[in-house]
Amino acid sequence: MLVVFPDGKLTRAQEDSGSGRKPSTPPTQASGAEAKPAAEPIWEVKKTDPNQDFDRGPFTIDQIREKILEGQLMENDLARVHDGEWAPVCSYPALGAHFSEALQLHRQQHGDEGHCAVHRETRPRWECEKCQNYLCQECVRNEPLIEGGAPHYLCRSCGGETRTIGKRKSGIKGLVGGIWGR
Repeated sequence: MLVVFPDGKLTRAQEDSGSGRKPSTPPTQASGAEAKPAAEPIWEVKKTDPNQDFDRGPFTIDQIREKILEGQLMENDLARVHDGEWAPVCSYPALGAHFSEALQLHRQQHGDEGHCAVHRETRPRWECEKCQNYLCQECVRNEPLIEGGAPHYLCRSCGGETRTIGKRKSGIKGLVGGIWGR
């Protein structure tokens, strides 16, 4: 029998001489000697989209972390240890924490709704659909689809289409701002 701990480590249960097997306690240091660390679990994962071709494993927890950070594995995809029950990846405390790390890395690279990817002190108004960067006025170029037409903003770095973020002003200020691209 295997016991899985919240940090993702697992260990074999110690046998009880009486009625069978009994779960062991997490490994600790005993009498000044180093306790043997628990073995890495063997995880399997699968995508919730059955049409995606994806290697199911087995993986170590570090390999799963890399898949999360690379965006290959999402919170609602499924995971299990050995032949256990499938559950959403984010429901395992040992794996769920990696999604917070992935979000922080994404924000450092692409900015967020409060910070332009290039000009961190500037609030962005657009998000590039191609490179996923958050962009301020300096990071977009206006290329109307027809001469004299409505503003059409593209990302300066990759040329991708952008979408407006945040709330738009209503009334006359919103109309004037839309005309002037503000």
